Order: sequence, then structure tokens, then C-alpha cells
Amino acid sequence: MSLTNYKTQRGPSKSPRFYFTLLLLIAGYHHSFAVIHDSPLARLAVKHILHLEFDKSDALLAEMKRTEPDNNFRLLAENYKDFVRVNVSDDYRKYLAVKDDVSARIGIIEDEKISSPYNRWVLGDLYFQQGILQLKFGEYLSGARAVRKSLDLLSENKRQHPAFIYSYKYLGVMHAAISSIPPEYQWISSLLGISGSLEQGKNELQVMMQGTMETDPFVTEARMLYLFTLMTFDNADNAYEKIDGTIQLMNKQNPLEAFFICSSLLKRHRNGDALMVLNDLNKSSFPYLHMLNGIAWLNKLEHIKASEEFRLFLSVSTGQNYVKAALLKLSWCELIDGDRNSYEHYLSQIPTRGSVNTDEDKVALNESKRNAPPNLYLLKARLLFDGGYLDDAYKLLKSSSDKMTGSAEKIEYDYRLGRILHQKEEITAAIDHYVKTLEKDTESKTWFPASAALQLGLIYEEQRDKAMAMKYYKLCLSLDPPEYKASLHQKAKAGMHRVG
Repeated sequence: MSLTNYKTQRGPSKSPRFYFTLLLLIAGYHHSFAVIHDSPLARLAVKHILHLEFDKSDALLAEMKRTEPDNNFRLLAENYKDFVRVNVSDDYRKYLAVKDDVSARIGIIEDEKISSPYNRWVLGDLYFQQGILQLKFGEYLSGARAVRKSLDLLSENKRQHPAFIYSYKYLGVMHAAISSIPPEYQWISSLLGISGSLEQGKNELQVMMQGTMETDPFVTEARMLYLFTLMTFDNADNAYEKIDGTIQLMNKQNPLEAFFICSSLLKRHRNGDALMVLNDLNKSSFPYLHMLNGIAWLNKLEHIKASEEFRLFLSVSTGQNYVKAALLKLSWCELIDGDRNSYEHYLSQIPTRGSVNTDEDKVALNESKRNAPPNLYLLKARLLFDGGYLDDAYKLLKSSSDKMTGSAEKIEYDYRLGRILHQKEEITAAIDHYVKTLEKDTESKTWFPASAALQLGLIYEEQRDKAMAMKYYKLCLSLDPPEYKASLHQKAKAGMHRVG
């Protein structure tokens, strides 16, 4: 999506919005002396896996094992099933259960030393999948090496067999993402020894989407990856049009596709549209959808419905990510409801539950250390803004300017007004409030200055003032915000690549 329009402090972090970018990359596995060739049964199994219908895919793969015992395309789908399950559950124990299988599959395929495009594709995807899982669960060095091997294999496949479209999908995501790696993670790109651009990545994904039938399950996957790429990295004037066009081709009843659709809608402040998708969706197979639904209700200040969804998420999720974030949002629901004791009850659980792998969880941990609850006017305005209820948010802030006490609340007040005015396309007034935010928070004790600098960079980029855009992107990167650092720096780095 267009970074100018996605004016939110949240962004790609180690979260489902980032790991599901990579979630749909397929992996393969095959027996010695076997070959890989196409199979309608395997493709139908992959389709069911993409819909999280694992019982149906298991039945198809069992049939394929009986009727096509030497076709390793079956094992591509089997490994993909493991990968999807780990990412959907976000469960480290499930990762440990499949970790050795992935390594074994890589070894078998390497031992066969077959250089066909299918074998190179499968091996490249296996390495990529291994690398993503390793990075997800903190095995950074080995993960980076595995991704490097994947990129080498898929790039070579593209060079030798340019008409073999299945190499393009994964290369597309990586080439788009590599251009926006924040400075603190540049060692990864150096280790990988590669470079890429957003345009290159988008073009490769389009090759995949346009190069085969729409019923191909891997086209479904490519659309999800393309949507992620647009909403995360793209600042082009026609990004909204491309996003909406992609969504129109997607299945809102498929939990995985709905995840990407709703993430895009929420990030674009289209809260009502996201609620329409989420409320009609069976979320039982994908716990994080309860989290998204809770966020959407909370953005509308319907805190009772939001509480129900956050509690559901906490009760069914077996992972450690977003637990602290869900507890924080539950505490906000209680604060909005006027129940200070329940607010403190949920807040007190944050330090001891869940992990701090995501920006959202880090923010929640910091919030739990507050000496006093957040200013209720600022909190409500923030939520209304996130939901796209701009007029309500603006009126609330303008009527409560005398309710701001202390420098921190006054800094946030200017920042929130800037964000609202920016989204309302009152650009001159928005710039004024962003600059005030930078001037007031000279010691960068909050993340507001870094975000204000990023937004100023986006404004000047849209106005084609490359010098001013570069100035504020660099300023953003020079700041060390206590929260959202990875997300803010990633977006600033992406902006510098676009204008540089």
C-alpha cells in the first residue's frame, strides 16, 4: 500500500503482517531416485492447505502416495502444510517438531544432484522456508545462510529457465523486502550478498500472477504476497488502485487471504470494511484473526465486543507473540469502561506473559511500567484515528486541549493532531504539528519524533521534493525511538531508496 496513506506508527514488525509475507512460500521434499512432476492431486491438496483445511489435504496426499509413489510433488505440499501450521499457530513447539524434517528433506534433494528447474525450485523453497522459520524463532545466523542459499538457487533457476514462473514469486518478495532492511540489520543483506528493488520485486510477482491459470493455488499465494508487498513497501500514486484490484480477486472466506485483506484495510483506516470481512469469517483455524477483530472493534470504541475477541485470542492461541499486546488492549477496554481495577489487573499480567519479539509486545511491556493510566482523550483519539473515524477523532482532540498535562501529553497531542490532519489531507496544518512534535521532544524519549520525521518525509516525497524527503527520512533513521524502531526505520529506509 501507499506509505503516504498508511500513516500509522505500526508497520511491519516481527508479526503476522511480516511472517505471513513469507508464510505462503512453498517447500518440497522427495525420495531418492524419485522425480518431481505436476499432479492435480498435489495442487488440490495445496489449495486446501491454503484454506487451512488440513484434513482434506491429508486425504488427498494419502491418495497420491498410493497412486503416484515416485512423484515428489506430493512432498512439496506435505512440507508446505507443516510450514503453514507453524506460522498459523506461532508455536515454537510445533517448529521444533518439524525442524529436523526440513533439514532431512534438504539433504535428500541435494544428494540426488538433479538440476531440473523443478528440483532447483523445490530445493530453493526448502532453504527459504528453513531460513524463515529459523529467523522467526531467533536462529538468525543459520536463518540468514539458508535464505542466501535459497536466493542463489532461485536466481539461478530464473537465469537458466526464465519461463519457469514459480521461481519469480519468492524472488519477488525478497527483492522488494531487501531494499528496505533497516540499518541495524544491514549485516543480513551483506551476508546474503544480494540487492533488490521494489519495482523488481513487484514485476516478478506479476510474472507469477499473470503467467498461469487463476485456478492455480500458487497464484492465490502470489496475490497474498503481492498485496503484502504493495501495502508494506509501495508509495506509488496508484498503489491504492493496485491494492483494491488485488483484493477484488481474493477470497474473503479463506482465513489466510482474509488475514492479508483485513491487515491492509486496517492499515488504511478502513475499519468498517475490515469488520464486514471479519464478522462473516470462521476464525477458529487462525487465532490471530480474533486479535484483528478485537482491534477493529476497539478502533470503533466498542470495547465490550473488543474484549470478547481479545479474550478469545488469548484462550485459543498457543504462541507467545501478541499476548502482551492483547493484554494491553484488554486493559484499555477496561479503562474506557471506567473500571480502573480491571485495567490494572490486565496491566499487571503483561510482564510475566508472552514474549517481546514484536513491536506491539514491546510497546505493551513499556506501557505496563507506566506510573499512571494514559490520557483517556488521547487514547480514544488514537483509536478513532486508527479506525478512520477522522472527524470524531479531530473533534475529540480539539475539545480536550485543556486536558493535556505535562510535556509528554502535549507532545503526543501535537503528534496526534498532525496524523489526523495528514489523513484529512490538510497538509500545511499537518506539517506544522509534526514540526512542533520534533521541536518539543528534543531528547527523543518517545517514538513520536521518529514517526513525525517519517511522515514529513512521506509528505515531501509525495510533493516531489526529494531533498526535503531525504532530510526527514535520514532524521528518522538518526533517532533511536524506544518503541516501533524496526518498523519506523524500515519505512524510512524504503523511502530513501525510492527518492535516492
